[in-house]
Amino acid sequence: MSTPHLSRRLCLLSGLVCATEPLWAQTAPLPWREAVAGLQTRGTYHFRYLGMSIYHAELQVATGFEPTRFVQHRFALNLTYTRNFKGLAIADRTISEMQTLAQRNGLAWEFSRVDSWQRQLRTLIPDVQSGDLITGLHLPMQGTALFLNQTPLGTVKGVEFAELFFGIWLSPLSAQPAMRQALLAT
Repeated sequence: MSTPHLSRRLCLLSGLVCATEPLWAQTAPLPWREAVAGLQTRGTYHFRYLGMSIYHAELQVATGFEPTRFVQHRFALNLTYTRNFKGLAIADRTISEMQTLAQRNGLAWEFSRVDSWQRQLRTLIPDVQSGDLITGLHLPMQGTALFLNQTPLGTVKGVEFAELFFGIWLSPLSAQPAMRQALLAT
């Protein structure tokens, strides 16, 4: 076999391998600085659980942001962790909070879809150390891009995922109304 044929086959094979990667595992469409360009801090909150410091939250929004229609706007939610956590624990807690919010909203909780979301989050969210920053970027009508310390982790596509994910902090039915109020500066 000649070298050009071998090279061509290797290129085709590598293209096939790349093409079989799931869409949700692709990196975020923009570098972090471009993703948050034009966003300004709206509000902050220091979240504690049972008296223990967990993270410092900051909501960054663009001009014209409307809290009651948050799912229609591009924004970033920054969580700077003050403790070490396993990524699996963060992913599982996130899904649990999303489920609680869905129930409060009277939404159907489809286990096959939720199982897919949980697998995606477990793949994307790494272990964090105190001082690490996880940013969730809301991409209206597309989904959620995640970053760790300004490095893209990947995206989870879908409007419903994004609404429930960010609803943990921003929905009127949030389990943490004081945090919601502080982040939205209302």
